[in-house]
Amino acid sequence: EHSYDFPNGDPKLESVYEKRNSSYSVSDMEVQLDAETIAQLNKMMSAFETETGLGGMQVFSGYRDKADQDSRYEDGSTGFRGGYSDYHSGRSFNLKINFGDGTSDYYNAEKYPKYSWIAEHAAEYGFVVRYPDGKDEKTGEDSRTYTFRYVGVPHALYMQEHNLCLEEYIDYLRQFTFDGSHYQIQCGEKTYEVWFEYGTQVHVPKEGSYTVSGNNVDGFIVTAEQNTAE
Repeated sequence: EHSYDFPNGDPKLESVYEKRNSSYSVSDMEVQLDAETIAQLNKMMSAFETETGLGGMQVFSGYRDKADQDSRYEDGSTGFRGGYSDYHSGRSFNLKINFGDGTSDYYNAEKYPKYSWIAEHAAEYGFVVRYPDGKDEKTGEDSRTYTFRYVGVPHALYMQEHNLCLEEYIDYLRQFTFDGSHYQIQCGEKTYEVWFEYGTQVHVPKEGSYTVSGNNVDGFIVTAEQNTAE
């Protein structure tokens, strides 16, 4: 509903082909994703291979610029014009399974349960299924099991636990303003404090690590490991 304006420097794109590890493949040399997304994807795929002994995972359809999206819209392969696709974020991608016998299929944990480790553990690496079952009216897209989105570990774990799609989660965060109540997410030994800032004046922690992420509509989500802000 709100067009993305392609600001300079966001996302910080890198070639998946050049930055990937040996635990998965990529469909071609042109696929790009945000640098942090690739870093976490490498960790997840390495753990998947180690824990299951399986390979054959392939990434396809990463970042799309406006011209690419418009071309897909014109040929009927998508219902979203340029500026209105989640792939513009550089943090969404698709997964496919190559079975090693010349056949392949889109990633589906229920259809191929021995590959379910990824769906079960993706949130631990900051990933969620972008278009989960039963959320079509919220996302504006048909549900599918093979499109993942990087949102960061605390948010992914919360969304998974409470069965929220990204649209629902962003709406949920609006109640936690800096001047009001914040909410905390416990992830192992780390505690994250999260609040929403309307407008462009954003409070950030005095010390410690934090991220600030715009919602592309009317404000920013601050995620901090420190409880003190200024």
